[in-house]
Amino acid sequence: MGDALSRVTGDAWSVYTIVESLLIAPAKNCMRIVSVGALAWQLSPPLTLLILCAVPPLVASASYFGKRLKNAERVKREAQAHLTAFVHQDSSHGSIITAFALGSFALAAALGGRYLAAMALAAGAVSLLGAVAIDSGRHSA
Repeated sequence: MGDALSRVTGDAWSVYTIVESLLIAPAKNCMRIVSVGALAWQLSPPLTLLILCAVPPLVASASYFGKRLKNAERVKREAQAHLTAFVHQDSSHGSIITAFALGSFALAAALGGRYLAAMALAAGAVSLLGAVAIDSGRHSA
């Protein structure tokens, strides 16, 4: 089930990535390059030529590191799928967790009102100490 949940989110991400990378990003980048290039040429033609000479090394580094980033992203997606499967498998054991949590209610029933009084006193002490610490400037709110 975790694998299916991971595929649903992964498929939506894949469609978004394909549309973004094949349609939107190239058009947006072409418009940006043409408009910035025209403005730069109007300001300083020699500086614009110098900037254009820096483009090939930047493209080479982007293609080199892009492959590494894609591999790292694939590993991350696989790890997230395994984690989703584990969380789904672990959440199916909710009855055991609920039974374990009921132990505190059994303790409260055995101690009666003393348990609630102790919990209220502890909560009040923590609130008071926190307010004093914030007031004295040792911690920020």
